Amino acid sequence: MAMMGDPTGALEQFDEALKVNESYAAALLNRAIILNDLGRFEEASESFHRASALDVRDSSLFPSHMGNQLANAHARTGDLYMAADRPEEAATEYAAAVEIRPTFLDLRFKLAEAYMDLDMWVDARLHLKEILVLNPEFGGARVRLGALLNRMGDTDGARREWEGCAEQNPDDRRIRAYLASLEAS
Repeated sequence: MAMMGDPTGALEQFDEALKVNESYAAALLNRAIILNDLGRFEEASESFHRASALDVRDSSLFPSHMGNQLANAHARTGDLYMAADRPEEAATEYAAAVEIRPTFLDLRFKLAEAYMDLDMWVDARLHLKEILVLNPEFGGARVRLGALLNRMGDTDGARREWEGCAEQNPDDRRIRAYLASLEAS
């Protein structure tokens, strides 16, 4: 978007990406470039320093760029397995991705989804809760945790999660439908 003359729109997109994954180094770096171009030098510097810090945080396993590529390759393979209706193989790939990049919440979310497909509810719940500890604003994880708790018979827990979703996004009709389904049962 910035290349197309809309730096503010691009900045908003990078901020949205960082809400999902605050460890997204490329988004932080691009954000720094845009902020610099907008003359917001202090914010640009902060964003650049955050991106730089991420580049070495997982260096015990792999250099950042290599670890990111490996984790994303495992995730893409997991996506293919999910599309082929093979959640067990998908879970193996997603787990490998999460092992390489445990703070990439989108990868952890995919792993939780695969575990849900395998009826590994305890494992799925563990990962969804970990996502919400790391980022309480990750609405998709809260929605799925509510659905999982409901499936596990914990309607009070499901209600709490879905009410939290409704507070974050009061216009989401899906959440109102989930809450209404609890009232009907």
